[in-house]
Amino acid sequence: RRRRRMTRMHRQQRNSPMIRFLFTVVAATASWTVSGCLHAETFFRARLDASQVQNNASDSTATGRASFRLNEAATHLAYSLSLDGLDLKPTLAERTEPNDVLGIHIHLHVADVIGPHILNIFGFPSKDDGDLVVDYQNNSLSGVYDMSDGLDPDTGEPFFQDDPLATKLIANWIDELQTDQLYIAVHSRERSAAAPPGVAIRGDIRRVPEPSIFTICCSALLACCFRQCGVAPSRVPRPSKAR
Repeated sequence: RRRRRMTRMHRQQRNSPMIRFLFTVVAATASWTVSGCLHAETFFRARLDASQVQNNASDSTATGRASFRLNEAATHLAYSLSLDGLDLKPTLAERTEPNDVLGIHIHLHVADVIGPHILNIFGFPSKDDGDLVVDYQNNSLSGVYDMSDGLDPDTGEPFFQDDPLATKLIANWIDELQTDQLYIAVHSRERSAAAPPGVAIRGDIRRVPEPSIFTICCSALLACCFRQCGVAPSRVPRPSKAR
């Protein structure tokens, strides 16, 4: 009777709504992933700290997290940055404390030196992102880097692109973004004597890997198999009642 009961339980498990749901999830996930590959945004992230400053020159204890989203046409790079241990203030006159941020930029990576600016986000030398939103209370900001940010608002012409401090046209730097050659740097008043000018923390901008269809489907199917075979976490046996 016990064997018949176990067989009946296995049949119920195979036909249970949970199993049917899991297989539906697998099919939907595969379809969504294929669609995403055809119409995909690309995601990047950076974790900022002093250890990534050139020659380990900064002794700041501040940290930061940044995320980036490049649209399918590779014309808009949305970003957000949050800081811990550094302060964002609205005006230059207010930025007098050691942890006050003087500038935030995306740079091209050049070994052992500060690379040229790609986008001037905040502070010195300019704030070129027209979509920039700063939350001073929470020391965070967000914006969108697009072609208009590389244009002089007075003339409508591109900034001089050979100027290492000027914002560049995004279209000319997509390859470097896609191949992990850019980084984001935060400049503050506090720094060690050997640090590059005002660099408190920095972080390499890295592409976020996408899970493959194979990995997603195998994980879901494995869960289905365990469920179908009745594999479950072991239970502590209950003590038998005294007769």
